[in-house]
Amino acid sequence: MCSSMIQRQARKFELWEVSGDAYDRGFAYGSRYKRLISTLLQSHYVFYDRYFKISPAQMRKRASKCCSNIESYSPEIYEEVRGTADGAALAEDDLAVLVAFCEVYYSTISGGCTAFAVSPPATAPGEACSGMNNDEALDPWVNGDCAVVVRFRRKSGPDVMSYLWAGVPGMIGLNTSGISVCTTLIQTEQVLEAGVPHSVIMREVLQQSNLENAVEAIERASRAVSLNYLIADETGRACNVEATPSGCDKWFAKNGVLVHTNHILSRNLAFRKDMVLASGISFGLDTEFRYGRMSDLVESNAGNVTLTRMFDFLRDHSNHPSSICRHPNPAEPLATRSRTMDSLVMVPAKREMWIAHGNPCENEFLKYA
Repeated sequence: MCSSMIQRQARKFELWEVSGDAYDRGFAYGSRYKRLISTLLQSHYVFYDRYFKISPAQMRKRASKCCSNIESYSPEIYEEVRGTADGAALAEDDLAVLVAFCEVYYSTISGGCTAFAVSPPATAPGEACSGMNNDEALDPWVNGDCAVVVRFRRKSGPDVMSYLWAGVPGMIGLNTSGISVCTTLIQTEQVLEAGVPHSVIMREVLQQSNLENAVEAIERASRAVSLNYLIADETGRACNVEATPSGCDKWFAKNGVLVHTNHILSRNLAFRKDMVLASGISFGLDTEFRYGRMSDLVESNAGNVTLTRMFDFLRDHSNHPSSICRHPNPAEPLATRSRTMDSLVMVPAKREMWIAHGNPCENEFLKYA
């Protein structure tokens, strides 16, 4: 277990910026990270063949069915994805494996993640903040060395800054209209062959100018798998949206606190089984513990939740190694062994994103604005 006496490293991401038309932004993005995108793609192909006997051709076929939905959902994001494929010198079906990683990966085997949002009256400064630990399997994510931070300068609509797996259009991030979004895995028995990729929905959320439109971007998407979205805005509002292929349920922060891990909280969604709770693997066994622990940490500090305290919440080691700050468990199979790849806290009103690159107990949070 990591000691509080450890000297934390200051590992900073390069903040790369792309601008211009959607295709040009994508081409610049794909060109800049061409090597990293190729490495990540090959890691995926090896992982699926090794653990699930799924060939690259089968992966491309599955992913392309989801990616065919992008253009009707968001022509702008479709053009950017097309540019990214060209910039990375990849066929669109190859890039689709990364763009639709949730639809391909999470329906087979999953990660984890713990997310929260705090707003008045819970926060000391009187503004909304959101944060999460991005927990993923070590393989196929190149042990976390495939993440990048990119600022997308758009010709119209808010600019977007996002923490991403190299090559995908959107993940965790915030925009110049003061909208931030985090995400956590949920899973039901409902898995469709095709839908709008989650990474595209995340990007579309970040292209909205207000919270209502951000929520609507999730609701109007044809979704193939289930995922959770936690959105905060510069006015101090925070909203959680659990989305399955068949429906959505949303609720706002109660007493300024929202917490989500990997089990479904809604009593209004129609599904037969919470597949995470039924999985029997570690993040399914500890999701309720992490939910309770993060809720206790935030609620016990209500009215005094500062940025520094949020960093400490995400460093918590109760129930180590399957804790909020997650560490590899050698007792787990390699296919599901996971850790906290990176830790993030966002302050939408200040347009700030703070990232600890790696486990937050070992690394300092650094500011990206």
